[in-house]
Amino acid sequence: IENLDSTLITVQIAKTNPDNTEKQDNKLYKTGEVLTRFAMMLRNINVQYKYSTSMALPSFTPDVSDILGQCTGTSAFAPGLDFAFGMPGERYLSKAIDRGWVITSDSSLVSPSMIVSSKDLMIDATLEPLKGLKITLTAAYSQTTNNQVQFMFAGHPTTRGGSFSMTTIGLSSAMRSVNANNGYQSEVFENFLSFRNVIAARMEGAYMGTKYPSAKFINDKNLNGHNYDPRNGAVNKSSSDVMVPAFIAAYTGRNVDKVELSAFPTLKHLLPNWRITYDGLGKLKKMKEHFKNFTLTHAYSCVYSVGSFTSFLNWVDAGDGFGFVKDEKSGSPMPSSPYDIASVVLTESFAPLIGLDMTLKNSISMRSAYKDSRTVTLNPSSGQIVESSSREITIGAGYTFINLGFGKGGANNPGGFSSDLKLQADFSLRTSTALIRKIEENFTQATSGTKTLSVKVSANYAISRMITLKAFYEHQVNTPLISSTSYPVTDINYGIAVQLNLSKRQ
Repeated sequence: IENLDSTLITVQIAKTNPDNTEKQDNKLYKTGEVLTRFAMMLRNINVQYKYSTSMALPSFTPDVSDILGQCTGTSAFAPGLDFAFGMPGERYLSKAIDRGWVITSDSSLVSPSMIVSSKDLMIDATLEPLKGLKITLTAAYSQTTNNQVQFMFAGHPTTRGGSFSMTTIGLSSAMRSVNANNGYQSEVFENFLSFRNVIAARMEGAYMGTKYPSAKFINDKNLNGHNYDPRNGAVNKSSSDVMVPAFIAAYTGRNVDKVELSAFPTLKHLLPNWRITYDGLGKLKKMKEHFKNFTLTHAYSCVYSVGSFTSFLNWVDAGDGFGFVKDEKSGSPMPSSPYDIASVVLTESFAPLIGLDMTLKNSISMRSAYKDSRTVTLNPSSGQIVESSSREITIGAGYTFINLGFGKGGANNPGGFSSDLKLQADFSLRTSTALIRKIEENFTQATSGTKTLSVKVSANYAISRMITLKAFYEHQVNTPLISSTSYPVTDINYGIAVQLNLSKRQ
C-alpha cells in the first residue's frame, strides 16, 4: 500500500535494438552519452605523503641494551622510547642535555648534532573526458631541512639549511624567442627588474610597526625596542628576499602585488603538470582503413626549486617571520629572512609540445615530435639570471618485415628459423642556447649556442632464439652559434652489434 503523498518512479536508460541505426544516430542519446562520460572523467587518483626524520647525537654517554635499545640504569629510559620509535628533534636534544646524557664540557671533542627531516607529497590523477582522450595530472611538493645544533656551546647555536621543490606552471613566459640584433631583449626579464621595486615596497610596508629585537649589533646602535625605521637600514632590492619573489612573479605569471614574500611557496600554490594522449582519430571509420594506430601526444612539466639554503649566523628574530641581519659595512640592522639562498631554478619542458605516432596497415611506422625546454636560474649573490633553452624537432620512420626467413627452407620450412626484420631511421634538429643576464647592469650576453643535426639508421634481426644482430649508422653534426666558444664537430658511428640472450623461455 503506497502513501497518498508518495510516488514510486523508476527511470531506466538503455540502448535498445543495436541494429537500429536511427537510434544510434539520435543526437539526444549521443549528447547524453558524452555528458555522462565527462561527468565521470576522473578514473583514478593517488595521493602519497611521506615524512621522514633522522637524528645523529654524538657523545651519548649511557649504555644501551637489547630491549628497544634502552638503558635502565638511570631514572628514566635512555635514550628514551621517543628516540627508539623515530620521534627525535630539538626538544629531545634539550631533554638529553638536561638529563646529562651527552658530553658538553669539552667542545673540541664533540661534533654537532644533525637533525634531518623531509616532507614529500605526490598527487597523481587520470582523467578521460572523451573516449580515446587520456589526461594524466601530476603534482609534487618536497621540502628537506638539515639542522646542525652546536649543543656544546651556550645558547645552542644552530645552522639551518635544506632544499625545496614543487611543481608549478610558467606558461605565461614560455617559448619566448630572443634575438641578438636587439641585445637579446626579453619582456619577462624587464618585468623582473621592475617587479623588484614593487616587492621591496611591499616588504617595507610589512616591516612598518615591527620593533627591533635585542641583539648585540642592534643594542650597539641603541635601537632595541624601537620601531623599524628604514633610515637605519632599508630593504635591499638586490637581496634574495626581494629578487626571489620578483623572479617567481615574472617567470610564472603570478600577480606581483599578491605573490608571497617568500622563497618557499605554500601548498595552496601547488599546480599540476600533465601529459595528454589521444588515439580517437585512429578509431574513425575512414582512418581505420589506412592506419593500425594514430596517436597524438602532448606533455608539460614545470618545477620550481631552491637548490640549497643556509641560515644567517647573525640573524635575529623579530616575530611573525620578520627579522634582521647585521650590515657588514655600516653595522646597522637590515630587514632579512633567516636564510641565505644561493640560487632558485625554474625548469620547464614541453616533451613534446606536439607529438604524432602512427602505424599504417602496411607496417610502416612514422613519428614526429617538437620539443621545447628551458632552465632559468637566479643567482642572487652574483646578481645574474642564467637562461638555457633548447628546441628540437624529430622525424622518424620504420618498417618491419614480418617472419623474414633465411637459410634452409626459408620461412615456410618448419625446420628453419624466421623472425621480424626491423628497420628504423630517425632525423633530428636541435638548437640550444645559453644567456647570462646581468641584473644591476641590465645587460645580456650569450655564452654558448649549438645547432645539432643528427641522423640515425638501424636494423635489427634475430638469427636464432638466442642471438640478435643489429647494424647501425649514426651521423651527428654540431655547429656552434657562437664561434668564440667552440668549433664545428662531426661524429660518425657505425658498426654491427651482437646480442646474446641466455634467459630460458617458458
